[in-house]
Amino acid sequence: MAKLNYKLYVSEYIGDFIEGNFNLTVKNNGKSGTWVNEDTDARIEVTGTNLEDATEGDRFASGKITGLKIYNGMDQLMLDVSSLKVNAAKLSSVFLDGGDFGLQDALNFITAGNDTVIGTKNSDYLYSGAGNDTLTGKGGSDTFVFQAYEMSEVEKKKGEIDTITDFGLKGKEKDYLEIEQDFTTQKINKNHDVQLNFEDGSALILEGVTKKQFAAYWDSFEQ
Repeated sequence: MAKLNYKLYVSEYIGDFIEGNFNLTVKNNGKSGTWVNEDTDARIEVTGTNLEDATEGDRFASGKITGLKIYNGMDQLMLDVSSLKVNAAKLSSVFLDGGDFGLQDALNFITAGNDTVIGTKNSDYLYSGAGNDTLTGKGGSDTFVFQAYEMSEVEKKKGEIDTITDFGLKGKEKDYLEIEQDFTTQKINKNHDVQLNFEDGSALILEGVTKKQFAAYWDSFEQ
């Protein structure tokens, strides 16, 4: 179960991870390592166990990654991920061989379990992955990208349920959903929350939002 703590809007700096070559340095007797983009200075710092680099010089050959921090080219921390337990060599392949989508593919890979995703006081894009994820925007006008039904096709898992703990319906902190599949709604938790149900068996719960409130919110986009 990974815990993702967003510090900046990651998608805004995705270009820092597309152009240029990454070099890997393993340090502290295999307990840490750093990927650095030679052209943009963007980097990913990882911690783990038994980390070893491959002969190519840009990827891990073995070891487990237990945490990572992603920095943009201006040395600003964008995302802090903890409570990981992923194969370092596999993550290397996903990240480095993914082309323009390498960073997003890597994030999808590390969020295959039941994760906690936390935004910032600013307006963020927060992604759910495979597993039963809990997302909290904290502040700003956030966009929650629900993709459990997409991930279920990749991971061959069904019935995953994500939860948004602080979905804003109006005002300066009005939040948005990116959903590409039809759904039905139902009352849960004595009508305190609404649950969106998708045809593949996955679901999304909005805590503190009633079915009636969500219907009014959703209808406002269809008028």
